[in-house]
Amino acid sequence: LKNAAGFVLRASAELSLRNMAGVEFAKWPAGEDLSFPLTWGSAPKSGEGIRVLPSSGFGIAVLDLQRDKGSYWGMEEDLEVRGPLTALCQAGRWTLINELEVDAYVLGVLPGEMPSGYPLEAMRAQAVAARSEASAKKGRHKAEGFDVCGGAHCAVYRGRLDENEIYRTAAKGDST
Repeated sequence: LKNAAGFVLRASAELSLRNMAGVEFAKWPAGEDLSFPLTWGSAPKSGEGIRVLPSSGFGIAVLDLQRDKGSYWGMEEDLEVRGPLTALCQAGRWTLINELEVDAYVLGVLPGEMPSGYPLEAMRAQAVAARSEASAKKGRHKAEGFDVCGGAHCAVYRGRLDENEIYRTAAKGDST
């Protein structure tokens, strides 16, 4: 999720805030908004970042995120993501990097690429395609500090927001 002017993070569990060396410098309380650009402490300089780690098993809501501002695909949206986030400051803009295992990534891509009303077998095929695309495109954005973007350029990543049982079944690839 790149080129954001600002956004808000909120989690249902405490967040650990760390510098890029992994040293914790703050704990952020559950349910409290954490706004970027930061309005407290010393904000990262261009090229620096903050790692945000949720408590195990909890997601992080990303609110008021402006994606791809100025492009045809530009939009403002809210997401809920799983796993750690890294917020990199680059020339006054923010890039959010969500670190995921491939299965979690596929589960977040399915709702962005295919409506839930499609046949299960079509969704399973889309899950296979998403895994293949993620593998083939790995490193596509290496110069920007991440592997694949969350927009149409790589695959539309919706995080946990639209996740439901049909997507979970399709992402697993079995008949349960």
